[in-house]
Amino acid sequence: MVISGRHKGNDNAAIIMSTIWDRFSPPQARTEHRDFLLKIAREEAKNRGIKIFDAALGTALDAIPLIKAGFDVTGNEADENYLKAAMHKLKKGRIRMDVVSFDWLGLDKYKPNNLFDIVLCVGNNICYLFGREAQRRAVGNFFRLVKKGGILVIDERNFQFLLDHREEILSRKEKTISEHKGLSRHILYGGKTYYPYPVAISEELVDMGLWKGGLPKPISHFYFYPFKEGELQKLLEEFFDRKKIEVYSDYERGRKRGAGFYQYVCRK
Repeated sequence: MVISGRHKGNDNAAIIMSTIWDRFSPPQARTEHRDFLLKIAREEAKNRGIKIFDAALGTALDAIPLIKAGFDVTGNEADENYLKAAMHKLKKGRIRMDVVSFDWLGLDKYKPNNLFDIVLCVGNNICYLFGREAQRRAVGNFFRLVKKGGILVIDERNFQFLLDHREEILSRKEKTISEHKGLSRHILYGGKTYYPYPVAISEELVDMGLWKGGLPKPISHFYFYPFKEGELQKLLEEFFDRKKIEVYSDYERGRKRGAGFYQYVCRK
């Protein structure tokens, strides 16, 4: 069921995911991702102070390394479960950060004193939005928060790979799960205890099961809109000059069809 661009099932998944996310996506599995964000931030800083807006704070897995590296980060999280987990982690680590709570579709109501040098929407989060109008509105709100000359960093899973190989992927599910394997760059990164594997793949929705080792059925599901090849980039080009959008494949510049993730660095 889709409500205001969001699948209601993801609200249910957040109750569980917010408590186990750091084991589902442990820091050691995110080294390339973390290093990419730090590299981008340092290139933007160039010996000056910059402000970063993390539009999808989650449990603060991306924000905390940036803060520890000396960057000024404001985090945004609309889901109360993830927000609670993030605030607990920040308090425990004695880490100070401004935190706000806006749904992306209502982010136009957020009026910061200054616009941001970097806006982040990473971790495959844009793919939680269904419907082109909702997606366009969210990207437009991100664009509004980027200062002139600043950048939006946004990513997506290579869902075209899943669509092109859906029969093979789904046919391997029982064997893969029985061997407690869900970790593949083409599926979704995970930890040793919790991992994802698709339950259903269609042109309009990917139903990703959340599996726990030893259990025969997923303990939860989360749902993505599978952007087709080039679809998200075309959406970004509605706001950003095409010549000012850099595309990365698994954190390396250029588009490669076999990548697990694509990253876009869009300059305003």
